[in-house]
Amino acid sequence: MEEHIVTNELKAEPKVAGKVFISTFYFLLFYGVVFYNIRIFVHGSLMVPYAIFTVVTGIFLTTPSLFNRKRKMYQSIFLLLKRSKVVYRPVPNISADRKREILLERYKGEQ
Repeated sequence: MEEHIVTNELKAEPKVAGKVFISTFYFLLFYGVVFYNIRIFVHGSLMVPYAIFTVVTGIFLTTPSLFNRKRKMYQSIFLLLKRSKVVYRPVPNISADRKREILLERYKGEQ
C-alpha cells in the first residue's frame, strides 16, 4: 500500500520576479506613482537628493519588519498607526523592576 503525504494548507504568495512578492511589487508601483507625481513640488536643484531619498525609503519600507517577521515594514507602521491608543497597555519589565528594588534595598542598607 502506498503512502501519500498531503499538505493541509499551502500559503505561498505569488512572486513577480526572483524574490519580489506581488504585494511588494504593487506597493512599490503605488509608491513610485505617488512620489513621481509629488516631484513637481520639489525644486530642480533638490531632484537628485529627492530621488535618492525616495529609493532608500522605498527599500526600507519593503524590508521585513524587525518587530513582526511575517510583515513588511510598511505594514507594521500601518498597524502601529491604526491601533487603538485606549486599549494599549505597556507590559512591565518585571526583571528590571526587581533589579531596581534590589538596588534600593542595598542602597538603604549601606546608609
